Amino acid sequence: MPKWLCVNPENFEGQIKMISENFNVIGFKDISTTTSIKNRLIITFDDGFRDNYDNAFKILNKYGVKATYFINPSTLAGQSLWIHKIYAAAFLGSIEDLVKKLGISGDLPTVKEVIEFLKRNCTYPEVEQKLGNLGNIKVPAIYFNKVQIIEMINGGMSFENHGTSHFPLTNGVDLNEEVAADDLLEKITGKKPEVFAYPFGNPESFDKRTNEFLLNKYSYICTTIPQINYSGTRVMGRVCSYEMKPEKLYLKLVLGY
Repeated sequence: MPKWLCVNPENFEGQIKMISENFNVIGFKDISTTTSIKNRLIITFDDGFRDNYDNAFKILNKYGVKATYFINPSTLAGQSLWIHKIYAAAFLGSIEDLVKKLGISGDLPTVKEVIEFLKRNCTYPEVEQKLGNLGNIKVPAIYFNKVQIIEMINGGMSFENHGTSHFPLTNGVDLNEEVAADDLLEKITGKKPEVFAYPFGNPESFDKRTNEFLLNKYSYICTTIPQINYSGTRVMGRVCSYEMKPEKLYLKLVLGY
């Protein structure tokens, strides 16, 4: 996992302490039932990384705070996501070797730039084909398992769909395949998913067509576009905390950017 997407446990605890003292933390199911709309906040995590269980879950419990986890149900069936195969391949070799095996060209000195190139220039089936050139890449055990998910549900956490492929839904992705993962998630959690979080979530990862398709199946859709979500909003933006100090995060949450 790239460091720019992470927060260390100590700083995360400071963030959660600040949130618990200043905001009314709710779940998506509470949006239509909470009487007060002042300072409502939903905490979310993406991708189903195991450290969300090892570290975040304990801190959330300590402060009595709930959260929603958007996971790719395919990982629960033993599959590794394409993006993590890329990181694993780069760790085991060199960027130059990775680029050569993928059959792409250009000035791509970092893994992040390789991933962005694939997102911009390839369809998902093309990426899957290119990954075959990497051989049998073994990704470490970085995802939740079913036992951990049940424990977290019993601890008040919720789980929703983050798609099957973790690829921009505008690039040759079968939308029916993405939402078919609901069935596996429902078998594990006992609850039909009601929210979908776009993989990556930036404006290039979805369009009007994908919004219309998903809004027919889910109560809410989440992007990663920073914004404050007002009552009645169904396509929701999110504010990313990363390594922000609690006081800076407070301002970002209040201002929405």
